[in-house]
Amino acid sequence: MITELPGRTQKPEPKYPNRIAVIEVTYDVFSHLGIPVDAADTQGYLRDTGVFNRIKEALLLPPSYTVLNLFTGPLRRTWLIGVESPDLPVVTEYEEAPRITPTYIRKDDGTVELKGIEYYGKY
Repeated sequence: MITELPGRTQKPEPKYPNRIAVIEVTYDVFSHLGIPVDAADTQGYLRDTGVFNRIKEALLLPPSYTVLNLFTGPLRRTWLIGVESPDLPVVTEYEEAPRITPTYIRKDDGTVELKGIEYYGKY
């Protein structure tokens, strides 16, 4: 059994086991970052090249959040972003992760800040 891939880092241990959720955004949300849909095929590569950090920054997620994985939802033409945080409810084994939606405020000067994160139940 292969436990390690040459040139790739090991997947980090979860900081907050069972405190996970899914964020769903349309394909065009990350187009300005140069992240094409085809980029969502190798999770280790995405993590190692900083794509997960760029997504966290683009979504203005709090420091307690970590992006775990990125997949496409082709039927809805959306990205599915797996995150973990101590701020999320505990998910028991075999239970679906809740769907969350970050909400934002655009200030008069044009800057955007995170207003909050809404929970919508299971994905």
